[in-house]
Amino acid sequence: MPWVFNETQIRIGRPWTGDEGVQHPANWASVWSDSEKKEKGLTWVDPPAPYDSRFYFAAGVERRLADSGDAVGLKTVYKNNVNTRAHGLLQSTDWYVIRKYEDSTQDIPTNITNYRAAVRTAANSIQAKIDAASNMQEFIKLFDSADSDGITEINRWPERV
Repeated sequence: MPWVFNETQIRIGRPWTGDEGVQHPANWASVWSDSEKKEKGLTWVDPPAPYDSRFYFAAGVERRLADSGDAVGLKTVYKNNVNTRAHGLLQSTDWYVIRKYEDSTQDIPTNITNYRAAVRTAANSIQAKIDAASNMQEFIKLFDSADSDGITEINRWPERV
């Protein structure tokens, strides 16, 4: 929030009215010096520091990693996301399992069995890495550290069949 007058942000390129009832022109930001702006009652306020809202409530204010009382922590949220993603990945091959259950003479192709096992293994691995993160920096690293293919730890899933 750059320039403020009476706790209200003054938008660049827009006219504004001061306490004395004088309307100031829309080009005030480009024609007035900083000292002239201050003479008119404007105050410079540094904009808030940027932050990643996945991990922080505000700049420097971390979200909770662990559950606390009724509050669900980030670890639980992202482990639930992993379960949802695994479910979605397995869904397209569920019919093979259902067919086998209903008709035991029907086999599940090996590539499907291997893929389903790989999805479950990946989900368990990602959740273990989430659990192993002991602080916010380690947790964030799961999202930011990518391999040579650009895949982060939190998104390391097998290729679909």
